[in-house]
Amino acid sequence: MIVSEQAHLPESPGKLESISISRWSLARYLSPPSRFGWYWDGAEIDPWKALTNRDELARTYAVAIPLESAGYDSAIGLRLGCPGRNESPQRREPPRPGHAPLREEAWINHAHMVADSAETYLRRERFPTGLGSAGFRDLYGLDAEHLRIAVRACGLLHDFGKLQARWQEWAKSWQMLRNPSYKFSVPLAHTDFNPDETSDRERQRNMAIRRPSHTAASAYYACALLESALSGVPESLVGYVASASAAAIIAHHGAFILNTPGMDLGIFQLSKGWEQIAADCGCTADPAIAEHLSREVDKRGYLTNFLKITTSRDALEKWWPLVAYLTRTLRLSDQRATSEWACSE
Repeated sequence: MIVSEQAHLPESPGKLESISISRWSLARYLSPPSRFGWYWDGAEIDPWKALTNRDELARTYAVAIPLESAGYDSAIGLRLGCPGRNESPQRREPPRPGHAPLREEAWINHAHMVADSAETYLRRERFPTGLGSAGFRDLYGLDAEHLRIAVRACGLLHDFGKLQARWQEWAKSWQMLRNPSYKFSVPLAHTDFNPDETSDRERQRNMAIRRPSHTAASAYYACALLESALSGVPESLVGYVASASAAAIIAHHGAFILNTPGMDLGIFQLSKGWEQIAADCGCTADPAIAEHLSREVDKRGYLTNFLKITTSRDALEKWWPLVAYLTRTLRLSDQRATSEWACSE
């Protein structure tokens, strides 16, 4: 918790000295519903939202309370509900782990780097002779080659949602905002961005075009590509491996489908030429499925049903090891490949 007037709210909670308290110690000040400061939701624009109810407390890790509602006494400590005089002092925010500068990277390059990194992780974990390989063979009848095919498929398709026309439009606009002479030539997976540069953060907040999410779209469009990408996996198992791969793709940034009825997943039209890019990854889209995906009205329902093959309550006990392994391998491979590219010359 920080103490700050609205006009002085920092761009990040870490910019001010804070006090750690139980979030529920604030709950009584929100019944009946009333405004009691602001909570941090991390949005790129206007990250501080009015704090009005307990549900908002449950989904944040930082709140700001105005001077009229919180004071700090050197002898007593924090006094909630009592007016104070001093706002939280400023501090130098430590660098955030895992938020290194990004470099512009072609989509096809990133896809192949992640797939290659995934194969490296298999070798590190003693495939095809180690316990993991034996375990997957005993559980599902999947040998080391089948796992290699699956982790490569996840790596190649994990960012397919970035090939949406709207995502690429954002990427082009961002690069031109940083450099007006920039020439957009190939679809991108990453743009230039340094989180430690104030100018980059300001540009990000002020962009007229918002960057759409890509994980749900990646899993959704992968439905038309996974059968081809998983060529070599036994026909009796390919549906299960495809579902587990889609689950890994949608969770590779640490989240899953939000269980909010009617919520739009943010799935938009793919850019022109996406079929050739898929072919460059060794995948051929099933024309019937691709056509169905483009016309599907209930995209959430379609994707949810596909994921349920391995992640429903009845299926998860059996398929959790495969889902978890593919998710872990994809996350680590994505992080490693991104870091390597950012550091390369």
